[in-house]
Amino acid sequence: MKKHFALAAWIITFSFSSANSQTFSLVKDMAPGIYGSWPNKFHEYSGKLFFAAADSGVGYHLWMTDGTETGTEKIKDIDLSYTYGFAEYNGKLFFNASDNTGNENELWTSDGTTAGTYLLKNINSSPFAGSYPGGFIEYNGKLFFTAIDTIGFPLTRHLWYTDGTSQGTLRTDLSNIILAPYLVYNNKIVCLGRDSDQNNTGLYSTDGTKAGTSQIKIVDGINIPVIYNSKMYFSIYTSQPYTPDQLWVSDGTEMGTQLLKDSSVGILSVFDNQLFFIHDDGVHGYEPWAYDGSNFHLLKDINPNGDGWGSGGFDDGNGHLYFSADNGATGLEPWITDGTDSGTHLLKDIFPGIDPGYNLSSFALCNSRIYFVADKDNQHSDLYETDGTSVGTVLIEPPGASPYYDHLAFSNSLYSFQNSVYFAAIYFGYIGNELWKYTPASTGISENISKFNLKIYPNPFSSSINISFTLQKNSGVSLEVLNLLGQKVKTILRNENQSPGSHQYTFTSPCEGIYYMKLTVDGISSSQKIICQK
Repeated sequence: MKKHFALAAWIITFSFSSANSQTFSLVKDMAPGIYGSWPNKFHEYSGKLFFAAADSGVGYHLWMTDGTETGTEKIKDIDLSYTYGFAEYNGKLFFNASDNTGNENELWTSDGTTAGTYLLKNINSSPFAGSYPGGFIEYNGKLFFTAIDTIGFPLTRHLWYTDGTSQGTLRTDLSNIILAPYLVYNNKIVCLGRDSDQNNTGLYSTDGTKAGTSQIKIVDGINIPVIYNSKMYFSIYTSQPYTPDQLWVSDGTEMGTQLLKDSSVGILSVFDNQLFFIHDDGVHGYEPWAYDGSNFHLLKDINPNGDGWGSGGFDDGNGHLYFSADNGATGLEPWITDGTDSGTHLLKDIFPGIDPGYNLSSFALCNSRIYFVADKDNQHSDLYETDGTSVGTVLIEPPGASPYYDHLAFSNSLYSFQNSVYFAAIYFGYIGNELWKYTPASTGISENISKFNLKIYPNPFSSSINISFTLQKNSGVSLEVLNLLGQKVKTILRNENQSPGSHQYTFTSPCEGIYYMKLTVDGISSSQKIICQK
């Protein structure tokens, strides 16, 4: 191994490389000292990685990086301590932030430059109030969001929209209180809300007008809906004690919303053309189940003596779902499934023994490998890499990392950007929680992706869109449509062998919205945003 570093008052460059081209690098020490800048809220935009970092003074400021130290710079001294994250619309970023002139957590926009980063609208001008805009969702050519536009108790959120200008940022005429927009379905925004009297919390659909708003189902609480087979599925819970969650299906109308399963249900995801969820049938405890549109079945009884399921649900785009589970002997550990009983198994016992284990929460796909955070000894959270096998699941850390620090304990996400994995970590006592990146050995991804010659047209489209790609050799190909939450909407091809030459497919969207078309060839993925406008 080789070390490269230069010292001034503090470390300027810190990277490790190996013969197989793997590198571990401190991107930049933005807040020199033992505390660090605690980078978070990563979002790729315009070929750069944007994030919030506490480099100095009060709060988190807006930063961006191109992956190099010199290309990592602060854009503006605004406070993103309470930001919900970034949304893209009409070629710009939108987010909530505060400044030092009394504008508390209001709507900001940025084109990635200092001059092009500014307050778009002060929605709630009450002193020290702030509108806390969030829940951004693009619909009918506008960016919709919720904001607290009045003072008093209880705090209430209403539905707003913007066309990207201050004068075009307006409140809708809805009297309903909109708590959280979820997705666009059947040309309506589906959201959690209440009526104007703070009663009847439920699932609503709206086109942004009073006349175009209707109640789908009264609920006390709800998991984020997922789309499967052109229907919307969600689990609800009530405020009544000992009332189990229920699985519901809806076509977006009150009459077309029906109870599907009346028992303990939670955590929904679409995988392998099935709806996966966690279910306690009163016999097996909480275990993974699947629904194929007609029948329910237990995927696997992981723990015969208790609850097997832990958390997670990360689709690698190549026919595997990763999650954490406890079989009663190992504690919570990483598991993998291909959607069958025989293909569902322990990936690796990282912390041997019947220990508390950990829940998988941070994932990234980079150069055909999966990266996640795991606790190796109940004291240290670290970065792990896997190729889907036990032998290929290994700890990744820079040489000489201090054993006295919980390295990735405060990393709230892993982010794949330009063939590297980015995250916040503490590896050495003289550097606080800062931005690091790990670059795996090259797998020729850029070369292979260019050979795919992926073309998608017309885009935007009103009903159907064409997808074409070219293969140089026999390959295993998956072609999938994902929504903005990363959930699978449609599987066109699932790891099917395709011959060399040109291939063309058509996707017909059941509803308006923004999606991603994801092409995976021999484990190497490329994706492109597509927009359906009815």
